[in-house]
Amino acid sequence: MRRLGLVPLLAVVVVAGCANAVAGSPAATTGSPTSATDPPSAGPSAAIDPCTLLTGTEIHQLGLLSSGRDTSAGARSCSWHKAGQYTVGAGVFDQVGLAQLSNVGRTITSHPVGSHDGRQVLSQEGGCGVYLQITKTSIVDIVVVDALGDTQSCQLADQYATLIEQKLPAEQR
Repeated sequence: MRRLGLVPLLAVVVVAGCANAVAGSPAATTGSPTSATDPPSAGPSAAIDPCTLLTGTEIHQLGLLSSGRDTSAGARSCSWHKAGQYTVGAGVFDQVGLAQLSNVGRTITSHPVGSHDGRQVLSQEGGCGVYLQITKTSIVDIVVVDALGDTQSCQLADQYATLIEQKLPAEQR
């Protein structure tokens, strides 16, 4: 799934085992490095399997096809597509909160869904996402790309966020 532009960009990104050169000065860190393939830290988001956030019945009723699992962009994610129309993905970020969302190249607005605080994120590169807070340091995103324009992408992201929010653990404030 194309997540470029809709991932929570942090001021500092740490990537363990990177094979590409990165400009800048290295800095020492303490603790163990982590990556998207490492098991999530203990917490309510650790138990969330993104591929179960839409049920088989919902997938069938919505006419979606599975695109599979992914661990790129720092999340455990799963995506589905509606042939020739759009792709929707759900991602679990175990160590990124709403406060860490970057507004570079994006418009971010407050957008609570159900009992969860949230943000709607419209990317200048196309696509729209709804990010729901699980804890101050964990979120679930629901992103729609390749729909027919920003308005439809955001409407679809909100529709899927409403379905998915009901399956999330209660937000811990």
